[in-house]
Amino acid sequence: CLGAVSGKLFAGQHCTRSGSLDHVVVYCNRESEGEVTIDRPQIDDCSLYERRDLREWCYNTRTELKEDAHECNRISHPIMYDECEYNYALKQRDPALCAPIKDTKRRDFCELYVGLSVKYR
Repeated sequence: CLGAVSGKLFAGQHCTRSGSLDHVVVYCNRESEGEVTIDRPQIDDCSLYERRDLREWCYNTRTELKEDAHECNRISHPIMYDECEYNYALKQRDPALCAPIKDTKRRDFCELYVGLSVKYR
C-alpha cells in the first residue's frame, strides 16, 4: 500500500532506474532532455554525463546507494530533489532528515515511511 502511494507521490521524474543489482538500466522519458535508455550506467562520476537529467539521476542514485554520499543539493528538478532527500533519510534511518523535502505530501510520506522503517526493522 505504501509503495503505491510512493509511486504516485514521486511520479513525474525524468529518469528512472530498473533492473537487478548486476544489470541496471536507466531510462529517461520524452519530458526530459530526450528519450534515452542506458544499459549499465556508471555513477562514479556524475560530471561525465553531458545531460542535466542524467547528472541529476546520478546524484540521486549516488545518494541512495553510496554510504557517505549526500548530493541532493546538486539537483534542480523538484520531484527528483525530494526523492533524493527521501532516499537520504531512509538510508540514514532518520525521519528528521525529511525536513528539506519541499512538497508537504512527499515530506509527510517520508516522515511516516522512514519512521516506520526505523521502528519495525
